[in-house]
Amino acid sequence: MCQCLRRLCSSTTMKSLLLIVASCLLSGLASADEDRQGLIGESLIFSTPSDTNHVLLTPSRDMDLKNFTLCLRVNTESPRQHVLFSYATQSSPSELLLKREDETTVSLTVSGVKIPFLVRSSQLSSWVHVCARRDMMAKQVILHINGRPSVRKALEPSNPIKPGGKVVLGQEQGRVGGGFQQEKCLVGEIADVHLWDHILTTSTIRAISMGDPIYRGNVIDWLTVKHTIKGQVKSLRTTSVN
Repeated sequence: MCQCLRRLCSSTTMKSLLLIVASCLLSGLASADEDRQGLIGESLIFSTPSDTNHVLLTPSRDMDLKNFTLCLRVNTESPRQHVLFSYATQSSPSELLLKREDETTVSLTVSGVKIPFLVRSSQLSSWVHVCARRDMMAKQVILHINGRPSVRKALEPSNPIKPGGKVVLGQEQGRVGGGFQQEKCLVGEIADVHLWDHILTTSTIRAISMGDPIYRGNVIDWLTVKHTIKGQVKSLRTTSVN
């Protein structure tokens, strides 16, 4: 009698455990596209080429930007073209676009106007801190790689960034929220995405590149940003990025 009861309890326990495991797995799958808040100490992993893997970010205020500073960290082994940051509106799918074109070129597109920057391939190995800033009054843009500024380049016409669009990491938007192309996707890691509605100084950008946690974006703040992960992108604890 006791032996039968033990078998029954053991069987019931096993069934309960299986149900719990199944429930957890289904819950994880169901929550893949749910809105999440903040990425404290985390990076986003884009492990395979895809036309679906991307992450949507929700800015904390309207993307109505005259001046701006955009910073992020990226780690990839791929020298081919890939998009890091894409902001698209109905009237302009390339309203704000930060993209690696090839081994030695990073481009910044503002209101549909593309500006290429030449960089040394050695600067784009392992974790790289990239910042782009635009001075609308001076009609200039500058790219910073690991805290070091490029030459200043003219941007004309110099129009404000329009609000009402969507921010996507890892894909170039052919239309708002879609129109992705696998050949332009990011394969690698991205972290510490911050966007300000003003121009940061060179010394501040250098401090951020060295890991100073004081400076956080007032339009997009990696530590608090609302985001939605799509496809096979994973969020994991960040390894050393400095």
